[in-house]
Amino acid sequence: MHRRIFMKRSLAGFGGLLSIERYAFAAAGKKIPIRGAYGSPKTFWDKGGRLNDYGINALFVHSGSIDEALVRRAREEGAKVYAEFATFNGSGWLTRREGELERAVAEHADAWPIDASGQPSPRQTWFLGVCPTNEAFIRAKLEALKQLITAQRLDGVWLDYLHWHAQFEDPKPRLPETCFNESCVTRFQERAQIQVKGSKPEEWARDILKKHEKAWRSWRCSVLADFARSCREVMWQHAPHLLLGNYQCAWRDDEHGGARREILGLDLSRLSEVFDVMSPMAYHARSGHSARWVEQNVKWLSGNLALKGAAHEKLKIWPIVQAWSDPQGNKVSPEDFEKVLWNGTAGGATGVMMFTLGAVAEDEAKLAILKKVYGQMGAA
Repeated sequence: MHRRIFMKRSLAGFGGLLSIERYAFAAAGKKIPIRGAYGSPKTFWDKGGRLNDYGINALFVHSGSIDEALVRRAREEGAKVYAEFATFNGSGWLTRREGELERAVAEHADAWPIDASGQPSPRQTWFLGVCPTNEAFIRAKLEALKQLITAQRLDGVWLDYLHWHAQFEDPKPRLPETCFNESCVTRFQERAQIQVKGSKPEEWARDILKKHEKAWRSWRCSVLADFARSCREVMWQHAPHLLLGNYQCAWRDDEHGGARREILGLDLSRLSEVFDVMSPMAYHARSGHSARWVEQNVKWLSGNLALKGAAHEKLKIWPIVQAWSDPQGNKVSPEDFEKVLWNGTAGGATGVMMFTLGAVAEDEAKLAILKKVYGQMGAA
C-alpha cells in the first residue's frame, strides 16, 4: 500500500501514461454497442460535424426539440433517435413564466408536493417536483406521451424526473419528505390497508413517519413503478417497437442514507421489471465526485441487477456521464471526460452517452477525445 502511494506521488507523469494505457486496453477488451450523445445536435452540426464521423450511433434529445428534419438527418448519419420525456417535473404545471416572473398556477395547486410540516415544498435549487398521485397531471402526461410517440419516428423514449420531489444532482442534495397531501395519504391507506391518524397533512405525516414508515416507503416506490408501467402500456398500444429507458439517480444504497429508495422512491427491483434500459445519471463533477465514482457506481448497479452485459440479457445499462462544465461548479477537463466515458462502460454496461453534445462541440479537445474513444469502443 505504501509503495503504491509513493509511486503515485513520485511518478505522476508515468502514472498518467499508465492511465491512458489502461483506458486504451479497456477499449480493446470490450466492444460498446451503444455510443450515445445527449442534447440537441444543432451546435455540433453547425460546426460541420457528422454523427457517424465521431462514432455516435444513438442520439438522445428532449422531446420538445425533436422534429422530422432532426430524425431524418440523424438516421442518415447512422444514429437512432431517443426522446427524453419529462415526467414529474412541475415547472409549467405548478408554475408559469410571465416575463421575468414565475407565478403559481392556481388551478393546479392541488398537485403541489406537501412536506412533513404540512406546507407546499419549495423548489429545490432549480428543480420543482409534483405530486405523483395527482390524477389530472398523470392524465396529461400520458396523453403527452401518446402524442409524442405517434407524431415522431422514434426508436425509444427515456423517462426523466421519475422521482418524488427532491434535488439529487448537487454535492449537498436537498431531500424533503413528501408528499402528505390528501391524495397521497388516501391512496396509501387504501393500498396498505392502514388507518392514518390525524385530520391535516402535518398530523398525517407525524403518524406515518412514526408508525408506518416501512409501508410508506414501499408504497411510494410502487407509485413510481405503477406510473412507469402505465407509460409502458401507452407505448405497447401505440408504438410497441420502441425501447423504454429511464434516466435515474446514480446513487448506491450506501450513499446518503439510502435516499435513492427512501426519499426518491426508486426501487431498482421494481423498475427493472418495467424498463428496457437503465441510464444512471453519473454526473461526477456536478455531484462533487471524482471520475472513479462513475466506475464504482456503474459496477454497483450492474451487481445489484445481476447484469454482466451479455447479449441475452433483456435489461441493459447505458449510463450518461458528464462532459459539460458547470459555470458555478466543478469543471470537467478533457482528461476527465475521457476517463468518465470509459468508466461509464464498467460492469455490465453495454452503452454510454455524454451530457451534453453541445458542450463537447464547443471544445475542440473534447471533440478529439470523443472521436478517439468512440472509435475505440466501436472497433473493439
